[in-house]
This record gives sequence, C-alpha cells and structure tokens, in this order.
Amino acid sequence: MTRLRLRHTGSLRDLDAQARRELLERFAVDDVVVVLTVSSILDTVRRDGDAALIALSREFDAAPPARIEVPRAERQRALDGLNAGLRAAMQRSIAAAAWGVDE
Repeated sequence: MTRLRLRHTGSLRDLDAQARRELLERFAVDDVVVVLTVSSILDTVRRDGDAALIALSREFDAAPPARIEVPRAERQRALDGLNAGLRAAMQRSIAAAAWGVDE
C-alpha cells in the first residue's frame, strides 16, 4: 500500500503567508514529452472514441474497464458525496474552462 504524505492537515489560516503560498502553488508543466504524449492521447480518443479508451486503459492500467460509461445513479452518488465547497470550486472551474477563462 502506498502512503500519502500530507504537507499540512490543519486550516490554511494556521499557516503564514509563505507556507500557504508553498502549499498552494501549482507547478507548470513545460516538459515537451509530457505535452506531446497527452496531445497524442487526446487526439486518439477524439478520433477513435471508446475503442481508444479501452486500448489506453489496457496500456496504462493493464486491464480494460468492464464498461466505459459510469451509470447516472453512480455519478449522482459521487456528486452528492462531495464536500459542498469542493463541489462549488469544481463547478466554477468547469464554467471557467467552458468560457476559456484562466482563474
């Protein structure tokens, strides 16, 4: 089992400005290989749809999924189980992405 090592487990308010900045900073990906690989995967999925997802799952997960689509009831349970703040943040990110806004 892999252990997750958390950098902080309390409130963000408990951190000084520098510690908060370090915790929340996001790393930019400028690795050309990563960008090209992801672009290739997206192009393949756009072109080949579900067949590509199954093949990629076999390649990266070593097993094809039993099904591609997650049933509506299961998706709704997952949404209902989210923390309200997290769900709101995710919805804002989705809306921003739809409009091409960089938050």
